[in-house]
Amino acid sequence: MLIEIGHVEAIFRYPVKSMGGERLEAAALGWHGLEGDRRLAFRRINNSSGFPWLSASQLPDLLRFTPLRREGAAREGAAHREDGQGDLHLPTHIRTPDGEELPVFGEALAAEVGRRYGAPVQMMQLKHGIFDEASISVIASDTVREIGRLAGLTPDVQTPDVQSLDVQSLDVQSLDVQSFDLRRFRPNVVVRLLRPVPFQEDEWLGGVLSFGKNENKKKPDDDDSDVAAPSITVTMRDVRCSMVNLDPDSASPAPEVLNAVVRAHQNTAGIYGAVTRIGRLEVGQTVFLRAATEKRSPDVQCNSPKP
Repeated sequence: MLIEIGHVEAIFRYPVKSMGGERLEAAALGWHGLEGDRRLAFRRINNSSGFPWLSASQLPDLLRFTPLRREGAAREGAAHREDGQGDLHLPTHIRTPDGEELPVFGEALAAEVGRRYGAPVQMMQLKHGIFDEASISVIASDTVREIGRLAGLTPDVQTPDVQSLDVQSLDVQSLDVQSFDLRRFRPNVVVRLLRPVPFQEDEWLGGVLSFGKNENKKKPDDDDSDVAAPSITVTMRDVRCSMVNLDPDSASPAPEVLNAVVRAHQNTAGIYGAVTRIGRLEVGQTVFLRAATEKRSPDVQCNSPKP
């Protein structure tokens, strides 16, 4: 049985790993996460580890670089592709902290990032994305608010009753109280809970989250994305690192944030998931949970990509 647990409050995509993200009203959820999410990253050329990607943990200034898409440059790039199509979600330029706009694959951008990092880097594009653990992350706004309160960055106030709010008018800025910003956690999906209990995400482990109208209108094997809700299986807790200490606009550190996560919840906040049904995510969609203990027939679409 599907249980309604809340609504989609915000959707975020991060075209370049560890750079500034973009808030969306809607996004396509594919087999490898949100379309266009973390498809680009800087590779540390002299790093031979299994994870050579440069992140804000090594270079906090990365957060201050902003991906941009210039349509003229996008059309020019598409003209050089064999299929004549450009990626609609990828940036063409990056605005540096100094305000200069540089081509995303240009030598000037790599040189600027390498100068700040202190070692050479190269921009890379991966078709299926560059992720730390999994391709989709979800966190409840009540969890973020509680961490902020414990860190001393938000006032101790009661979370408003979501049923009394106009879901379509919910704004992430309503949660950016004082200097605390939920973008520190770099989620893909933010959920406003019906039952405002922080760290409620733990109850979702092993279960399935569905977004929007559920699939009961047709048989589970009926491949109709218009009525089949996009879904993810909740696979693991999101173990946090020093990234949460960094202000998303200034990159200024606030160590009390990670300290609060460690004290309150064993260094985890939010969850990761694996996509089990593709579809369209939208702000305001109802979020349903099918608990892990409930037996169910397979509902994974059969048209998943071949290995």
